[in-house]
Amino acid sequence: MKNNNYIILFMAAMTLASCAQTGTLYPANKQAEKTGSLTLQYTTYGTGGGPAKITMPSGEVLRGEYRVVENSVFGFGSSSTTASDSAVSTGHATASGPGGVTTANALGTASGTAHATNNSFSQSTPGSRNGMCALAGDKGTNGSCDFFVNRFTGSGGGTCKFSNGAEYNLMF
Repeated sequence: MKNNNYIILFMAAMTLASCAQTGTLYPANKQAEKTGSLTLQYTTYGTGGGPAKITMPSGEVLRGEYRVVENSVFGFGSSSTTASDSAVSTGHATASGPGGVTTANALGTASGTAHATNNSFSQSTPGSRNGMCALAGDKGTNGSCDFFVNRFTGSGGGTCKFSNGAEYNLMF
């Protein structure tokens, strides 16, 4: 009976310690603009994770969970590449036969340029935690979010991508 009391006490403490939160997903590409801004609902328990939910304008409900990692580094990056080739080719051929000797020369050229750029930024911020949220909808839509959160203020941001190609910026 004592063990049951501890379980009930623990469950009551967890219920009182939980806190419902919301975040806003702002469209970041044309596909997301078709749907508009979305609201992410999540519950914090102080355990590094919890349930998450988004209700789409169509009525589809995406449910899942989020997790955060302590003492993490967040980063952003970009990359671009332009590729090309250059070559020079020469040839000489000699053929002899009953009609005499035939000689031919050939010269071919091709040229181009190559360019590569990679910019990135990473930051280790005291009190910053990285996280991920995975969601699955009841009508087949899936989404995932990568984010960072300040453990002292609870605010943060990140990016979310959906299976229909929509991309969002997340702020909470």
